[in-house]
Amino acid sequence: AVGPSPCQSCPSAQYLGSVECGAIADDPTLGGDQKILEEIYYAAGGAQWKNSDGWTTDTNVCNWYGVSCDGNGGVTALDLSENNLEGSIPTSVFRLSALTELDLQSNDIAFSFDEIDQAVSLTTLYLSLTGLESIDGIGRAKNLKVFHSTNNKLSTIPYDLYDVTSLEKVYLNYNNIGGRLSGSMKKLSNLEELYLMHNQLTGQIPSGIGGLSNLRVLGLTENNFEGTLPVELENMRTIEVLAIQREGGTDGQAAGGSDVGTNFGSSKSGRGIGGPLLSFKDMPNLRELYLGSNSLTGTIPFDFLNGVEDKDSRELIVDLVSNQLEGRVPSSLSQFGEMSVYLADNQFEELADGLCNKDDWMKSKVDAFGCDAIMCPPNSFAKHGRQTSSDTVCTQCPVGSNAPYYGSFECIDDLAVDSLKERDILTAMYNALRGPQWTLSTNWLNDDVSLCLWHGIECVSGTESVRGIRLPQNDLEGDVPSVIFELVNLEEINLAGNQIAFSFEGIERASKLEYLNVDNIGLKTLSGLENAPQLKLLHVVGNDFRGTFPEEVYSLTNLEVLYLSDNDIGGRLHSAMAALSNLVYLQCYECGLDQSIPTWLGNLNSLEYLRLDQNSLHGSIPAEIEGLTRIQHIDFSDQISRGGAGLTGPLPRFGNLLDLTELYLFKNNLSGDIPSDFLFGEYKTHELQVDLRENKLTGTISSSLAQLSKLSIYLAGNMMTAAIPAQICTMSFARGYGCDGVLCSPGTFNELGRQTSRDNACRPCDDLGSTQYYGSLQCGMDSQKEILKKFYSELNGPDWDDNDNWEDAGASVCNYHGISCADGRNSIESLVLESNNLVGTVPTEIFNLPDLREIKLKSNDITFNYDGIENAKKLVRLHLSDTGLTSIDGIGKAQSLKYLHLTSNNLGLLPDDFFELSSLQDVFLNYNDIQGTLSNKIGKLTNLENLFMFHNRITGEIPTQVGYLTKLKTFAMAENFMSGTIPTELTSISSLQIIALQREGGETAPGIGGPLEVKTAGEIGAGFTGSIPAFDQMPKLKELYLGANSLSGTIPRDFLSGIQDKSASIKVDLSQNNLVGTVPEKLTAFDSLKLYLSDNKLKALPDAFCSKANWMGGEVATNKCDAIMCPPGTYNEYGRQANDETPCEACPFTYTAEFYGSIECIPSNTGDYSEREILRLFFQATGGGEWSDKTNWLKDGVSVCQWNGITCASDEGGAGDTITRIQLPSNKLRGTVPPAIYQLPNLKTVDVSNNDVGFEFRGIEMARVLDALYLDRTRVSSLDGIGKASRLTTLHVQNNDFKGASIPSELYNLGNLESLYLSDSNFGGTLSSDIKKLDDLQEFYCHGNSLTGTLPRDLGTLHNLKVLQLSENLFVGEIPREFDGLDRLQSLFIDSYTRNSVGLSGPVPDFNNMEYLTEISLNANSLTGSIPDDFLINLKNKKSSVVIGLQDNQITGTLPQVLSRFSKLNIDVSGNMITKIDDSLCQLQSWQGGDVASFGCDAILCPAGTFNQYGRRSSEQFPCAPCEGAEQSPYMGSIICESEEKKKEKEILELFYNVCGGKNWKNNDNWMSDDVDICHWYGISCKDGKTVDSILLGGNNVVGTPPAKIFEMTNLKWLWLYSNPINFKFDGIGNAKRLTSLLLDQTGLSSLRGIGAASTIEDLDIRFNNLKGPLPKEISQMVSLKDFAVEGNQLTGALPSFTGMKRLERLRLGSNRFAGALDDFASNTRLKSIDVSGNIMSGPIPSTLLKGTDEDEEIYLDLSSNNFIGEVPGELARFEKMTIYLRDNLITGINPALCEIDAWNDGDVGEFNCDGILCPAGTYSEDYGRQTTGGQLAQCRQCGKAKYFGASFCGVRSSAVSTRIGFAIGVVSAGIALLAVALI
Repeated sequence: AVGPSPCQSCPSAQYLGSVECGAIADDPTLGGDQKILEEIYYAAGGAQWKNSDGWTTDTNVCNWYGVSCDGNGGVTALDLSENNLEGSIPTSVFRLSALTELDLQSNDIAFSFDEIDQAVSLTTLYLSLTGLESIDGIGRAKNLKVFHSTNNKLSTIPYDLYDVTSLEKVYLNYNNIGGRLSGSMKKLSNLEELYLMHNQLTGQIPSGIGGLSNLRVLGLTENNFEGTLPVELENMRTIEVLAIQREGGTDGQAAGGSDVGTNFGSSKSGRGIGGPLLSFKDMPNLRELYLGSNSLTGTIPFDFLNGVEDKDSRELIVDLVSNQLEGRVPSSLSQFGEMSVYLADNQFEELADGLCNKDDWMKSKVDAFGCDAIMCPPNSFAKHGRQTSSDTVCTQCPVGSNAPYYGSFECIDDLAVDSLKERDILTAMYNALRGPQWTLSTNWLNDDVSLCLWHGIECVSGTESVRGIRLPQNDLEGDVPSVIFELVNLEEINLAGNQIAFSFEGIERASKLEYLNVDNIGLKTLSGLENAPQLKLLHVVGNDFRGTFPEEVYSLTNLEVLYLSDNDIGGRLHSAMAALSNLVYLQCYECGLDQSIPTWLGNLNSLEYLRLDQNSLHGSIPAEIEGLTRIQHIDFSDQISRGGAGLTGPLPRFGNLLDLTELYLFKNNLSGDIPSDFLFGEYKTHELQVDLRENKLTGTISSSLAQLSKLSIYLAGNMMTAAIPAQICTMSFARGYGCDGVLCSPGTFNELGRQTSRDNACRPCDDLGSTQYYGSLQCGMDSQKEILKKFYSELNGPDWDDNDNWEDAGASVCNYHGISCADGRNSIESLVLESNNLVGTVPTEIFNLPDLREIKLKSNDITFNYDGIENAKKLVRLHLSDTGLTSIDGIGKAQSLKYLHLTSNNLGLLPDDFFELSSLQDVFLNYNDIQGTLSNKIGKLTNLENLFMFHNRITGEIPTQVGYLTKLKTFAMAENFMSGTIPTELTSISSLQIIALQREGGETAPGIGGPLEVKTAGEIGAGFTGSIPAFDQMPKLKELYLGANSLSGTIPRDFLSGIQDKSASIKVDLSQNNLVGTVPEKLTAFDSLKLYLSDNKLKALPDAFCSKANWMGGEVATNKCDAIMCPPGTYNEYGRQANDETPCEACPFTYTAEFYGSIECIPSNTGDYSEREILRLFFQATGGGEWSDKTNWLKDGVSVCQWNGITCASDEGGAGDTITRIQLPSNKLRGTVPPAIYQLPNLKTVDVSNNDVGFEFRGIEMARVLDALYLDRTRVSSLDGIGKASRLTTLHVQNNDFKGASIPSELYNLGNLESLYLSDSNFGGTLSSDIKKLDDLQEFYCHGNSLTGTLPRDLGTLHNLKVLQLSENLFVGEIPREFDGLDRLQSLFIDSYTRNSVGLSGPVPDFNNMEYLTEISLNANSLTGSIPDDFLINLKNKKSSVVIGLQDNQITGTLPQVLSRFSKLNIDVSGNMITKIDDSLCQLQSWQGGDVASFGCDAILCPAGTFNQYGRRSSEQFPCAPCEGAEQSPYMGSIICESEEKKKEKEILELFYNVCGGKNWKNNDNWMSDDVDICHWYGISCKDGKTVDSILLGGNNVVGTPPAKIFEMTNLKWLWLYSNPINFKFDGIGNAKRLTSLLLDQTGLSSLRGIGAASTIEDLDIRFNNLKGPLPKEISQMVSLKDFAVEGNQLTGALPSFTGMKRLERLRLGSNRFAGALDDFASNTRLKSIDVSGNIMSGPIPSTLLKGTDEDEEIYLDLSSNNFIGEVPGELARFEKMTIYLRDNLITGINPALCEIDAWNDGDVGEFNCDGILCPAGTYSEDYGRQTTGGQLAQCRQCGKAKYFGASFCGVRSSAVSTRIGFAIGVVSAGIALLAVALI
């Protein structure tokens, strides 16, 4: 029986008895349109529509609601907007064949553009407010004109939208569209309206938008654009509304909005659009312009909006609110009759006269409120920065605050500080050294923080004066400004390890400087340092003195510490250093010293530390060393490793050095017996360490040394044969191992020559006679294992990427990773350890492996010596590529070598013995620096098959002896500098398959056939020359590369005819030679040929080639002969059609390409064209048909002199009118101006500025009278050839892009130039001294480029110069004194407002030779000192108006009385360090535009302790207002005071409360109360009772997602939300600039995305959460972290790098699943606590663990419950206090030195020795794994199953990794720091 089955609802079931709910079945009785509409009805829930009149009930669909029809009954429009549609709209809607308009907006629907291509009549589509998430597929709507999709969920604009070129109106406002706006937008050339408001668009607005020539409305409001306004916007002559403001704007107000001019705050991130405000002077139809809330700078251009045609009858709206515009609002705006101009919140200082009389402005509010309706005056404010009604007046700032500029929204407090000068010096340093890129820059430039708290700054106690600058290894870059020497209390500078330039000029001003560390900065000289004789400490390690001793050191007689190490100082320490009698510490290791030990060292009586190791000192140790009676440390070790003979002679007694504690002489050649009275001058009771290893000492050890109870003496590797006295064997340094603890006895050995632990006993040799001395390090080199031990030890084996079995004492060497043995024998054949992190020098003992056939060590950082390689009799293969080799001297002894790979090294020469390797078959020497010619000895290598030597520096000819290489298959010498002809001996080698001799392109040249570049002058004629051989005797040849040479003549008729297999694939490159004639037709014999011939001088290509379908990789089948070479008259960068995207293009007008395969076109000879014909060419080449104004052009019967833009004059011969000027600016020219215009014989002026045209200067010498060129805002990007325009007097090339190139030298040959305009054109480099050649120059404008360096002195020779504009470049240094020569100069501009540069420095010039200089602008530089008394003293007309801009420098002192000589001075010296104005100046009533008459001194500078936004008073509305608070600036002219943000913070906290369930918090006391200050809300605390600095709401039942706005709280430092069930996101955390502590443990956190932006956090706790997978790498960006806790998550994988976290102190990573090796954290010098317990980490514990941490720190290490192996390293013994947990690992031993540190583990080590660290193998301690005070469970108890040290249970331990256990190989380091612990 069937159970009950009720009828279910189904809107699409239209008939009774339906058995399924689906699409409507076809009904033949219904028309097509009706079926489609009914499908829409049922799919979109028609039964629930607001209005469905007629739908499915009326038989005529034209009567249905929302349906419109044409006369044939076809549906033309469907309007169902706001009709409660739900569901998916079927794509069949596009099959309504007559449909032109579809409106579905304001419905909850899903919509797909599939099949939209069927809607061929559709022109209008409305889909706004539908929830649409994608418009992919819209590109198929080829006839669409209007598209609305506002208020949806779009995230991207698909590229196919740009294919809908019919579009006229696009509305995409209020979506979430991100990324950059594509330049492909320019394809929508019919677009009239484009709305993209309120999205997330970023980046630069593409210049292509300027090409939308029909655009009337561009709405880009409320996005996050950056960069500058593209100048191409000024080309949009049809534009009516342009809206790019970052705030405000609604659809209802076009692109502007009713909220224009409102104070929006800063809801958008970033700065917005910067750079200058464009003039928009060519926009005749503009009526609305919105640019508010950006970062536009500079002034409003005087020609701003000049092109607007209707200036009277229609209101013009302009929004420039909240930018950084400055200066004066120009009077030119008064030309507009009715205007609303919003200017508030900028830095305007003046409002032009007359604007306040424009009664119709601001919707007639100017008539009512005067100027206040435009902007509130200084010292007043209003909500909108202006008066908008009778109730919103401009209010005076309260006492203690001010508003320095027009249009202020609020008044601000003073933030001046007492130490402004020192802060400014540090600011200059920060800017000069690229401060924003520093690794650590905590608090720098933070006005709210004392400079004493800036990272790396130390102050004199109790003051704000700098005592020390410590910024080592901090990524500083640039020139250190000498102004730092003006820090009066500076004692210490440490800038080591940065990429800086440091000059000592001016160091004498730092009279207290005693400590200077400039290690590793690239210093080349110490010139000037002699002026700091007070220095006590000098560090100059690792610099670049280039073989010259810095003699300035001799003058530093107060030096106590001198570090000279790691420098090339010429090989000697000179006797002049004896004058440094106060030296206590002298270090010069690795100094390249090659001399005997200087005897004068004995005169340095204060010396306590002397380190000269790792040099090439020789001779005996002089007796004078015994005179160093205070010496404690001597290190003369290792004078051999760098090729020296070492110290020789007997060992001195050193008996008089009573304070000596360390003596290092190892690795020398000292000989003879140890003196019987060695070290005896007086009984010594202190510790004494002596290292005499690896010398040639003989005899025995004197028993009397046993009296030195604390002596440690190391003697291994000498030639001692006498027995060791018993007294010596009991000394403590023997560690209880008896005489073996001193030296292994003859017949035994180990790698240290003595026993240091139970696991490192002296081992017997198989051949007892092989070790005859005490202290042997090896047993003769017949032992393979011993050889590999040394190999492993000296190449940093423990750190190899793979060292499987190398540390396993029981493993066969044949099972070592990388080792292969001969079959059936235990004899090593192969050593393969490529890319395995080997570091060090390969021991030559490997050559004693008797069966060794192969060594492969490529891609390791090693040094390789060939001494003894002759012993490797069977060695046939040697691979040492990419190892850094610099020499192969000695390789000729490897006579069995066949295969040699040495690519990518630094080899410079091939030694002669290389050519003795007669067995060689394959040689790879590519990518070295091999120089010289190829030796004719190459002919000796008769077995050679493959020779690869490309990309070197080989010169000369190919030697004819190459013909002896009869087995040669590959001869690859490409990318060298060879020359001469190709010898016939080479072309006769019948075995050759590949010949590569091209000058570009590589081995087999995978790039052959790619784009080509025109040869430079140096490349023409270079390379191989002569005729090309036929290569007709090479039957096996497959590849021939001869490109980019200078081969000439024709291609031989029999070229390649000897190749046997002509069906094979053959590749031939002959491109870029000088070949002529015809390509031989015989080549058609080849079936599959790639033949590259471009850029020759070939004039014919056989037609038969065009049918070779398989040629050129099959391209000939498609593109015929063009695939081989472009025909004459055409070109492209390949010289051929390489694919469908690179067709051969016709040359432009008046250009030609004479030959096949051209890669460029050159100007053609235009013949004797008439002037009219030349203009016709000009018209055609520049798109004349599209010009804005082409009046009369090309009209028959109309004289060319009447054509628009053409000016004529009568020629000198009276023959009639001739063309003198072409003036077509802003006329929509496109293309390239043809050089034919230079043939106009009387052409004087060309002006094509503001057009999209290219311009070339080739042939310009033909224009013999041309004197003016105007090319501003064109596509000029090169001035090549300009130097031939010898008559030019005027040259304008502003606002172009020269891509950072230097100003070309040929420009300076234009000696007639009077006006030169180069501004804003991206020039770089320095300004050449050749500028002096332009001695007629009167105007030089070069503003806004990237010129660097100092101002050339030669500028001062331009005696005719009147205007010099160099502002906004990157100049540094002083203004040259030679500028006095500019005696006609009237205006000088060198501001530096917009550049991250210190700008000009040095004193303010006096300009006392300038008679006409009335305008000086040197703002925003670093000029110092006071204004000179003779400033402009010789100005001729001192009664004229003089304007001086010195704002924002470092000028000090008093504004002097002598300035009263100027009657009408307008001077801006605000933002300096001026303390007084001479009283007489305050009486000069005409000063400051008359303001002094009204406001006295305040009109010049606000008094100390007051401020306004100008730093001076200029109106009644803006007085100098006192700053609140105790701190007041001591300087005059302040422009800022501190502002509060309390209201904003309250709004943020209220939002936080509402979204995070505040009503249900455990404690919400006072929250949301208007009567209680937010500082008293529960969990909130404030900084000084003002702004919030902490939110502490842990465990308070906070829920939901905390809003990102909390990160906008300016002073928030602590955010503690632990133990709350929240969904925390890190979005926006980068805005919290002061956040230092973030506690989120136990919150359920599951993602760390975005955390890297939290660069200020010091304390991060994210323990016990749901984090999984690897720890993200962005953690490493948190460079301020001190405490990082992430225990108790499920994190996996290897740890990220923590090397950048220089402040890290505690690292807690326990209870996760981290794997891999343990880092040594050596760069984390503050780290003292590490917990990685409970992970699956493996490998040995690094011996260098925490080597950068101070040994006095108390250390905490928890490495328990991992898979660490080996011995606990003895190097950890340097820490006196440590708590270390190591239980439950795979540890096999403890270095005995650790068991003697009583204080470890809270004294447990002192109580239980080694057991206090770990229980030994065979025992366990429950829970602890070691013995500790605490009863029986804490003792080490017997357990046979406990295989490893530190077991916490009795049983077999399971391991997640394979256990590789063996002896630990001790590595004796030459470094002093490791020496002691390696041997103790």
